[in-house]
Amino acid sequence: MTRLITSSNLDGPDDVYQWLIDLHAGRSEAESLKINARLILLLLNHIGDRGAIREAIALAGQPLPRQQGPDICEPAQRRCSGEPDAPWRSPQ
Repeated sequence: MTRLITSSNLDGPDDVYQWLIDLHAGRSEAESLKINARLILLLLNHIGDRGAIREAIALAGQPLPRQQGPDICEPAQRRCSGEPDAPWRSPQ
């Protein structure tokens, strides 16, 4: 079983965040929820490791830490907990 990577592991995170913003632009909440579900299923299929997926599901269901890592991002706050002084890129 592969351990879930919870530290920063994404090439070009600002670009990826912007892709997500663009994906949802002009869509209703219902459409965005369907898109998110489809994206999750596509990525789960790509990962394929049941152990890592199970760990991610368990972690996602927990309250987000306030003062400690790993680098978990909170969309409502546009900040990552591991980098309190590095706000996410604002949507353009």
